[in-house]
Amino acid sequence: EKGTGWSYSTSGYLLLRMIIELATGSTVSAQYRQYVIDPLGLTHTYTCPDDPLPTDRAHGWLDITGNDIYDDLSTLPNTSFCSATGGQVFTTSGDLARLATAFMHERTFLDEATYAEMSDFHFPTGHDEPLVYGYGLGLAWFNRLFLSGQRVWGHGGNAPGYAAGMLYMVDYATVVIVMDNTGEGEAMGRILTQIFEVIMDLMGSQDLAM
Repeated sequence: EKGTGWSYSTSGYLLLRMIIELATGSTVSAQYRQYVIDPLGLTHTYTCPDDPLPTDRAHGWLDITGNDIYDDLSTLPNTSFCSATGGQVFTTSGDLARLATAFMHERTFLDEATYAEMSDFHFPTGHDEPLVYGYGLGLAWFNRLFLSGQRVWGHGGNAPGYAAGMLYMVDYATVVIVMDNTGEGEAMGRILTQIFEVIMDLMGSQDLAM
């Protein structure tokens, strides 16, 4: 029933990609570059398969054979990786922080009506949901239980061998970027919990009401 749960929809993003490419007559990668990458000066951000990828990019590691040993995914063809839903994006923590700052702190990236819709959060599962507590329009409200009780918005993503989190501490106007190139993001919850414990120790923790 409506309002009783939520699920991330990969098929929804695949449909969105098809609509963008049909409406513009170009690839979704080209739209990323025109509207996001170039205007924000993201000089270390690349889309696949349109851009030649840097040879020094971090290798993704995943236990493919189930023997508890990570395998280097760079030895495998990345055809399926590059043809995934949104056209895969390779970036650095610095570029991702620049995007997060423009998007969630400076709020210069979208119009105010869109920001209002994105931050109109719904909370069908409450704090029992691992990591994500509520969802707006493409914007997640992260579970306070993992993040030292703080109000944190943003989004995460993962693919075989890679995971990333783009988070914004709303009450501290602070961007936090986390990247991991092992597994499929299984360790992100633990990593974020530990990082926020350190951040709040440095800032002086306080219990902020929602």
